[in-house]
Amino acid sequence: MGKVEERRGRILRLLSERGQISVRELAESENTSIVTIRKDLTDLEEQRFIRREQGYASLNTNSAMTGRMSVNYEAKCRIVAKAASLVRDHDTVMIESGSSCVLLARELAKSGKHVTVVTNSVFMTGFVRKTGNVSFVLTGGEYLPDSECMTGTLAVRAVRTFHARILFSGTDGFSQEQGFTGDSLAKAEVIQAMAEQSDRTVVLAEQAKFRRQGAVSVFPDGSPDAVVTDCEPDAGVRAGLRERGIRILYANS
Repeated sequence: MGKVEERRGRILRLLSERGQISVRELAESENTSIVTIRKDLTDLEEQRFIRREQGYASLNTNSAMTGRMSVNYEAKCRIVAKAASLVRDHDTVMIESGSSCVLLARELAKSGKHVTVVTNSVFMTGFVRKTGNVSFVLTGGEYLPDSECMTGTLAVRAVRTFHARILFSGTDGFSQEQGFTGDSLAKAEVIQAMAEQSDRTVVLAEQAKFRRQGAVSVFPDGSPDAVVTDCEPDAGVRAGLRERGIRILYANS
């Protein structure tokens, strides 16, 4: 992750903690110019992370998705940089609708690799800019407003018409009994179909995800091949991953 993304990650973390902060305070906290901070804020505003008014910036609370993407933003950026390195030029991949997954699609667009992305995320297709090298195929289905994605029978049917080399999935949690878990049965059903149509499944999970458990198992009929995370999980989690044959890939390696 470059210095610009690191700085923007710190900006988002400050805004998460304080709610609102002035441009001048941000420049002082980052020991950089107001011009540089204004450019950061302009880009973050264009991506719908923040709102600006009268010399201040605040998090955009109108979008649940950008709120989720702002949480642990720096860790997520490191994770998606590693995940993008697994993708080859001219690959077809499936990417579901989680917050880290959206950032992965943006990373692929920046990479210059020519990639076809099959996704159920309506948000992703609007969020990722300058996508001349990335082609999006959006499933149909029933729209889920909170996650801005498509679910249901039509989404599953659309997924099953494609084959991908890798599925990239997010997660809402992990448990020793259920493995990776999610908070939405409707989203989990689409992810399961994507896994069936992909050669490999890779989960993107920052450390916080290993400290909670979602409501439903995301992979009840099998396990993903690998998880990309930002630092080493605790011994219990590592043991649970090993038992399922899941390889751990670290963002900084």
